[in-house]
Amino acid sequence: MSAAVALARLEAAGVTAWVDGDLLRLRGPQPSPALLMQARQHKAEIIHLLTAREMRAAAAEAAAMAEHYAAPTELAPPAPRPRDDLDEWLGLDSPASTDPLRDGLLRGYRAAHHCPQTCNPGEIT
Repeated sequence: MSAAVALARLEAAGVTAWVDGDLLRLRGPQPSPALLMQARQHKAEIIHLLTAREMRAAAAEAAAMAEHYAAPTELAPPAPRPRDDLDEWLGLDSPASTDPLRDGLLRGYRAAHHCPQTCNPGEIT
């Protein structure tokens, strides 16, 4: 009988096996004496199988996490600035006026959008 078969029989009997350092630990219902003897005979190989199983599970988890947290390959284009009635009301597409109210609103609009005083309000993005 191989170590894989002995481990499969232990698990089928409801016994949980794990590695603790260089020890093979078992938890669950008492296995039959014959099954316990087989586990003792293949202890080193069962430890190797369980360690390999844990390493495969850890590698699969790491790969899934890397895929989940990976940066997107293509960045989405920036969303366009929504134009609303405020642009039309402020006359952003018209030449500058001498209206102090309009100029004050325009200065506030530029400040809110971090636009320098020299920029054309129609080009605010």
